Amino acid sequence: MPIITKIEEEMSLITCDILVYRNIIIKDAAVTIKGNIVPPHPGEKVIVKMMDEEGNIRTVESVTDTNGEYRLDYKFDKCGKWKIWVSWNGDMDHYSSVSEKVTALVFEL
Repeated sequence: MPIITKIEEEMSLITCDILVYRNIIIKDAAVTIKGNIVPPHPGEKVIVKMMDEEGNIRTVESVTDTNGEYRLDYKFDKCGKWKIWVSWNGDMDHYSSVSEKVTALVFEL
C-alpha cells in the first residue's frame, strides 16, 4: 500500500459548532456545543476547550454517541470574546485531531 494512501486512511477530523445565531451568546444561558469525529468513533472522549480574552482556558469533556457525534450544553459566566475548539486523542487506527477554533461573543442582557 502506498504511504500516502496509508496516511489518508489513518487521518481523522473533528468538528466544532455552537448552536447560536451569528455566534452571539447570552451570559448564563445554556448554549449547545456539538460536532463529530470523521470517520465516526463511538464512545470516544472529546475535550472541549474555551479560551477567554485574557488567555484563561476552561476545559470540559464529552463522549461521542454511536454515530461519532458529541453534544454538550455549557453556560458562559463571563462576558467577552471566546475561542472554542475541540480535540480527541485518536485510537489505534486513526490519528488525533483538533478542530478549527470558533469565535463567540458573550453578552449580558
